[in-house]
Amino acid sequence: MPVDPVSKETTLRLVKGSHKWGLFYPKKFATAATYTGQSDVFQDAEALDYKEIPDISHLPSCAILEWQLEPGDCIVFHMKTIHGAYGNSTEERRRVLSTRWFGDDVTFSKKPWEHSPPFFGNLVTGNHPSLAKDLFPVVIS
Repeated sequence: MPVDPVSKETTLRLVKGSHKWGLFYPKKFATAATYTGQSDVFQDAEALDYKEIPDISHLPSCAILEWQLEPGDCIVFHMKTIHGAYGNSTEERRRVLSTRWFGDDVTFSKKPWEHSPPFFGNLVTGNHPSLAKDLFPVVIS
């Protein structure tokens, strides 16, 4: 949700339908490099589920969703949607509020890269995030 107006040149871009493509190794927003980490954190079967994010520019059938935004506008999308934005090279500020929402069926899973957000309290694999209420408050029960 933007606090400042956001032009189409600096807005969040989403690859339509990419949440149905499977799991991808995350990329760092600042450098576009793949997060690295301890490969032994994965169980063998789980590691096979992840792929490198495809080069979207070489997939002409991909629809890129993007909008010019005003303060208070809100974009909501599935966590597995491929998304990102170009850096802000304008003189204008680009401040946004980013939140993550999830349902009762979600469980914490340790990955061999830095988590985003990079904190997870005392959660262990299989826990529901609500067990760390100070970090992940329950909004609707």
